[in-house]
Amino acid sequence: MAPVLLHVWLRPAAYMQRDTIDSGSEGGGDKDSRGVSKVQPHVSSREARCQLSVYAIAAALSHVFLSAFLLGWHVHEKAVLHCLLPLSLLASASPAWAAEFLILATVSHYSLLPLLFTLPEYPIKLLLLSLFSLALLLSSLRLFSPSPHHRRTLSTHQPTPNPQFPKVQYPSWLYKLRVVHALGVLPLEMLCQLLYHHPGLHARFPFLPLLLTSVYCAVGITVAWAVQLYAIVSS
Repeated sequence: MAPVLLHVWLRPAAYMQRDTIDSGSEGGGDKDSRGVSKVQPHVSSREARCQLSVYAIAAALSHVFLSAFLLGWHVHEKAVLHCLLPLSLLASASPAWAAEFLILATVSHYSLLPLLFTLPEYPIKLLLLSLFSLALLLSSLRLFSPSPHHRRTLSTHQPTPNPQFPKVQYPSWLYKLRVVHALGVLPLEMLCQLLYHHPGLHARFPFLPLLLTSVYCAVGITVAWAVQLYAIVSS
């Protein structure tokens, strides 16, 4: 999981770039340096409105689920996963939302690891979380590859530019801070295991590892909630 999030830290431009997507027109298109015309798909205004509505609804639905989890009177820990379902649709249409999905999914799934507390389950849950984060990163890199071949292939299902499309825009220092926070689950896990297996500390503070995990993950999820709210309101 560390190399996965470290790659996002070292290459923030691949994720934080503005969601600018080429829109084609009938019978025309831009030309590259060799003078060869670039084939761009034509997207009608009706199709563009439908795509915009789907992504806007997905952003609003994800924020509603996350708000219900944070502000609900009594919710289960697994309810945090509800917001990831509509957010995955946005992650397939925008590199910034893909990074948002990767960070939020990593922190959210890590917050559920204490539910699997037996010793045989420990290596399995860490392996699953690492493979899940790695799969998200590789799929995002393949989907938003700078290769022209991938751009021509993926532009057919991406939305046309529209000021109402929900965009994730915030300072790069905040983005890097969130990546550092996601990477912090590694030393947090080592600290929790130290507290759990230390005889004296575990006897005096039996619930301290759970408290640290809950508070740490709550900070990351709350920041994600604020970022989504800003993206929806500013669109």
